[in-house]
Amino acid sequence: MQTSLIADFYAQLSVRHEALETLINDERYEAFEGFDPLPESPEEVIRTEIETLGAEIEALEEQGQDEGRLQRLNAARAEQLDQKRLSEVLDTVLQRRNRLEERLQILECRSQCRSDPVTRQITARRRVIMTQSLKSALDDELEALKLKHLPLDMSDRGQAGESIVEVSLAAHRQIRKNSEILSEGEQRALALSCFLGELNEVGSEHGIIVDDPVSSLDHTRMESVAKRLAEEAAKGRQVIIFTHNILFHSMMQSEARKAGVSCHYEWMTSLGGDMFGVIDEAHKPWQMQKPPQRVQDVREDFAALKRDGYDPGNVDHRPKVVLLYSAMRETWEKTVEDIIFNGVIQRFKPEIQTQRLQQVAFDPNADYPTIFEGMKRCSHYSGHDRAEDLPTELPDEAQIEADIDALNDFVRAARERQNAFANAPRYEHGPEPEFLV
Repeated sequence: MQTSLIADFYAQLSVRHEALETLINDERYEAFEGFDPLPESPEEVIRTEIETLGAEIEALEEQGQDEGRLQRLNAARAEQLDQKRLSEVLDTVLQRRNRLEERLQILECRSQCRSDPVTRQITARRRVIMTQSLKSALDDELEALKLKHLPLDMSDRGQAGESIVEVSLAAHRQIRKNSEILSEGEQRALALSCFLGELNEVGSEHGIIVDDPVSSLDHTRMESVAKRLAEEAAKGRQVIIFTHNILFHSMMQSEARKAGVSCHYEWMTSLGGDMFGVIDEAHKPWQMQKPPQRVQDVREDFAALKRDGYDPGNVDHRPKVVLLYSAMRETWEKTVEDIIFNGVIQRFKPEIQTQRLQQVAFDPNADYPTIFEGMKRCSHYSGHDRAEDLPTELPDEAQIEADIDALNDFVRAARERQNAFANAPRYEHGPEPEFLV
């Protein structure tokens, strides 16, 4: 307020000074009497302000010289900042404090609970009711999965109230891990042996789920695993198996049939993104698809090739053409296997199904030339080694379409002939009687 009063008075003095200076220069002295009197002088106000500012200057100088007070002010400021930061993360700090307090309480409880008596009691009961039967079951499983040549030993111990059973290699020197000696396949077979051995300790009403049990196993052990799982199913146990191995899938079919166990099969696929584990009969593996479905897939691949702007003169299209004709060649082979020979011999199944011979639909005069020419045509562009004198250019769209049509026509004709054989009179029934009207 005082500053504004001083500024106003100064402004009025400036205006009065300019006006008087103008009248003096013009020698109009009679106009001096027309000026209004000035307001009261702010001298006292100015003096008071000077005294106030002086006092503040002295106080600030004294404050700057007081190091102790400055330190206290800085400490107070730091504490206030810490309080502000604490208020911002108070929930997190309290949560962490509560967890630490709970952990300390648990540690205190554990320190007051001695597990030695519990461990000794568990060990005594385990050796009476479980270990011997488990060891006998394990020996049977090791023999079933062809692992008796390994010097394996089962040991048991108790630790901190827990029962631990281990299977390890018996050797002159200590071996920390079985993986240091055993192959990956032997490790998998050993794990399966332990798992199957423990099944004897639970009832057959409990089902089991096995995920890809034959990874890294050789053909012999693969058959042994299939046989053991079929035996478990024959006991009345539900056995669910996930596998990517088509050969093992066929072995399970065979062993289940021998054990008199019914089977149900589902084919699972991935549709991209989070769409996985989808049961979809239409997306069987290529090896398991029937010839008509394969022909349909070949047509779809050819349609995609045309949409991509197929050009026989563009060498960049050769890999896709090779894949297309390789699939066609495999379909010719599958047609011979499934339809012409009616699945009597199949590449993923060990047995020969002689009863299917009655529906073998091979016509040497018609089928052999057609198959020979069709597969020869596919060999020109598939992944097989090419003869030096074969042309290097790719087939045009009309040629590819004709090759697919030839394959499709042969599949359809072979299936019609197969159906005719299936409906024909059976040899064991003898000649059909003829009734005279």
